[in-house]
Amino acid sequence: MTLPMGTIVRLLGKLEDKNFERRGSLSNLYQSLKDLPECYFSTEQCKHMITAEIYC
Repeated sequence: MTLPMGTIVRLLGKLEDKNFERRGSLSNLYQSLKDLPECYFSTEQCKHMITAEIYC
């Protein structure tokens, strides 16, 4: 099973333990990927697959 990074960051944000250290790094990485121009991805769909948020 795989989850897009956007989903992982959103789900970690729901944890009651706000001191979860990894969330900050993942959030920063996720934001960097969102801000990265699409020319650095094979296709626009590749960028969307990584940054999409799937609600489960």
